[in-house]
Amino acid sequence: MRDQRVSRPTINRPRERLACNLCAMTDRSELEGLDTKELHDRAMAHARHHVDIGFLWRLIKAVPVAEAAAGHQGEAEADVVSLSSLVTDVLYSDEPEVAEQLRPLYIDYLADKA
Repeated sequence: MRDQRVSRPTINRPRERLACNLCAMTDRSELEGLDTKELHDRAMAHARHHVDIGFLWRLIKAVPVAEAAAGHQGEAEADVVSLSSLVTDVLYSDEPEVAEQLRPLYIDYLADKA
């Protein structure tokens, strides 16, 4: 009788492989020296790769406060009302002033995972 096992297609996930490389942790002083975009990218890659919902939830709660601290009061208020814009802000962090306010979260997260 012929083997009728169904093989699963191989899924090429370069982002996940990249996540493993980006997650190569360094010590806290090295993390402090990274620019904010790099910190964001590393923290998000690690959280996605490890499905770390807890970290993503901490960011979701922190974004409106970071936006207000960066002087974006209207966006902070909109994020409190609109979950979709809040999630977009967490995942992409396009505004440097807001990302700077989130630096301590990224550094603490990456240092704890080192």
